[in-house]
Amino acid sequence: KQFGDSFFNTYFPVQGQENARVSRFAAESNELGGIYCEISALGGVLPAPYTTDEARAGKFVRGLRDGLQSKVLTSRPRDLDEAVTMARCIEEDWARTQRDHQKKTTQHTQGGRMLVKHQHAAGRVRPYERHDDRTFWRNRPSCSETTQGSVASPTSPKCPTCSRVHPGKPCYRVTGACLHCGGMGHFIKDCPLKKQRELKKPEAGSSSARQTTGRVYATTVEELQAHDLVEGTLLVGSHIARVLFDAGATHSFISSRFATSLEVSARKMPYVLKVVSPMHAQELCREYLPDVDVEIHQHHLPAQLVIIGLCEFDVILGMDWLYEHYANIDCRKKQIQMLTNEMRPVEFHAHKASRTDKIMVSVVKAKRLIKNGSVAFLVNVLTHEAEPVRLEEVAVVSEYPDVFPEELSSLPPTRDVEFKIELLPGTTPISKAPYRMTPVELEELKKQLQELLDKGFIRPSVSPWGAPVLFVKKKDGTMRLCIDYRMLNQVTIKNKYPLPRIEDLFDQLKNAKVFSKIDLRTGYHQLLIREEDVSKTAFRTRCGHYEFRVMPFGLTNAPAAFMDLMNRVFQEFLDQFVIVFVDDILVYSESEAEHRDHLRRVLGLLRKHKLYAKYSKCEFWLEKVNFLGHVISKNG
Repeated sequence: KQFGDSFFNTYFPVQGQENARVSRFAAESNELGGIYCEISALGGVLPAPYTTDEARAGKFVRGLRDGLQSKVLTSRPRDLDEAVTMARCIEEDWARTQRDHQKKTTQHTQGGRMLVKHQHAAGRVRPYERHDDRTFWRNRPSCSETTQGSVASPTSPKCPTCSRVHPGKPCYRVTGACLHCGGMGHFIKDCPLKKQRELKKPEAGSSSARQTTGRVYATTVEELQAHDLVEGTLLVGSHIARVLFDAGATHSFISSRFATSLEVSARKMPYVLKVVSPMHAQELCREYLPDVDVEIHQHHLPAQLVIIGLCEFDVILGMDWLYEHYANIDCRKKQIQMLTNEMRPVEFHAHKASRTDKIMVSVVKAKRLIKNGSVAFLVNVLTHEAEPVRLEEVAVVSEYPDVFPEELSSLPPTRDVEFKIELLPGTTPISKAPYRMTPVELEELKKQLQELLDKGFIRPSVSPWGAPVLFVKKKDGTMRLCIDYRMLNQVTIKNKYPLPRIEDLFDQLKNAKVFSKIDLRTGYHQLLIREEDVSKTAFRTRCGHYEFRVMPFGLTNAPAAFMDLMNRVFQEFLDQFVIVFVDDILVYSESEAEHRDHLRRVLGLLRKHKLYAKYSKCEFWLEKVNFLGHVISKNG
C-alpha cells in the first residue's frame, strides 16, 4: 500500500488524475448513466481521496454540463446516488417544460387570427400575430411562400451577409438601404420614419375621432403663482410671445388668438383632445399647428402646438416639447437647460413671476369651513385709478404734441425703406373665398373699411390676388380686422434681416435710473408698400375687393422691414440711451438731467421722420417700467 501511494503521487498526482478524468467525461459523454458507470467502474482503482461518498459525488457533478452542474451543486448532495437522483429530476423537469412550450407555439389558425412561427438562431420559436389588415411582422414571408392557412418555412436559409432570414428580399447591408424602413439615401439613425415628431394624420374614412384626455396646470397668472412654474418672453414663429414652461402639461398649447398671427396652417388632429385645467374647466381641441419655431438664443426648437382658448399666455410648452429637447427645469433659479436638434446645449433664464401674499381657498373649501362654524367676513374692495396725466403736464413731452396725434389721418411719406413682397419663382396669384361673418361682424367690417378708405390706407382693387378677412377680439373688447395672409406668406421669400435678442438688448441698461417708453401708433401703417407689390396685398370681403397701400399686419416680412426702418432712424442713439424692438422704444438715462436731453433728441427724430406715437400707451419719467414682458428698474 505504501508503494502504491508513493507511485501514484510521483507519476500520477491527484490533480492530474482529476483533470484528466473530468476532461474525458466531458468529451466522451454527458449522459448521467455514462458518468455514473465510469465512476462506479473506477471505484476500485481511484486513489484514497476519491474513495469516499462525497468525493465520488463531487467527481460526478463536475462531469455534468454547466447548466445542470450549477443546479445540482446548489443542493449539495452527500453521496453519489443522491447526486444522480437530483440530476435526473432536474433533467426531467427541463424536458417537461420544453414539451409544454412546443405545444403552445404549435402553428395553428383559428377565429380569424393567424400565428406564424419564425425559427431563430438560438433554436427558440417566436410567434408573430396579425390582426385585420394591419401587420406588425418584421420578417414577414412573401406572397409566393405563404398563403391563407399556410405558414412560413422555419428552415429558410440565412443570409450569409447579415445572418438573418429575409426570403425574397435583397440584403439591406448589400444594397446600403436603411435597416429600419428599407429606403435608400439615409441610415437608420437618420430615418425619417423613426424620428418622425409630427402628429399622424387621421385615417381616411374615419367617421368620428376618438377622444383623448390631456391636462394643463396653469392657464392664468394666479395658477402660475400657485404652481411656481416658469415663464418668459420668446420669439414663436417670428412673433413675440409670452411663453409658459409647464412640465405638468401633457401637450404644448397655443392660444387661438395668437395662432391667427402666425403664418402656419392649422391641421386636424387624429383625435379630439379634452383638456382639463386646475379649476376643472374643460375644453375640446381638434386642431394643432405643426413644427412652429420656438427661438431661444438664435436656436430654433420646433414645437407641435395644440390650439386652445388660453387667456393670459400665448404659448404653453408642455411635457412633449420638454421631453423632446431634454429639458431640465430649475424652478428656484427660473432656469431651463435644453439640447437642440444638433445636441447643442441651450440655457434660458426666465423672469420670476410676481408672488402674492394672499391665501386663496376654493369655493368648496370655503363652504365646508363655514358649515363647520368658521367665521366668515364679506369684504368689498374698491379701486380708484389715478387720473391719467395729460400730455401738457409731462415735461419735455409737452413740447412735441404733434408727435402724439389722436389718429393717423393720411398716408406716410416716402421713406428710405419700402416694404417689398418678393415671391418664389413660378408663383401664380392666389385667391380664396371670403369667410362667413355674423351680422355684428359685417357691421363692424363696413365701419373699419370706411375708416381705412378715408385715411387712404386701402383702395379698391381688381387684383387677381385675394385673401379672406376675419376679426380678432382685443383685450378691451373691441374687434381688430385681420387679413389671413397665410397662403401669401407660404410663397414669399423670407427677409433675413436679423431681429435683436431680447436678452442682448437689456445688457445696455446698467447704471440706468430713469426710463421712458414710447409706443408707435399702428406702426406698420407708417410704412408704404412698393407700388408693384400693392396688388399682392389684396383682400376679399362681402363689401368689396380692396388692397393695401401701407404695410398691413400679418405679412411674414413685416417685423423685419419695420426693424430695418427703426434701426436707420435711431442708428446714432442705439446702445447709448435708446433700445428699439420693432415699434417699441425705450429711452434710459442715469439722471433726470440726462433724461431730459435724451427725450428731446428722440422726440425730435420722430418729428423729423414723421413717425407718430400713441400717447395713451406711452409712459415717461419712470423709475420702474414694464418693457417687452420684463420689469426694468434701477436695481436691474
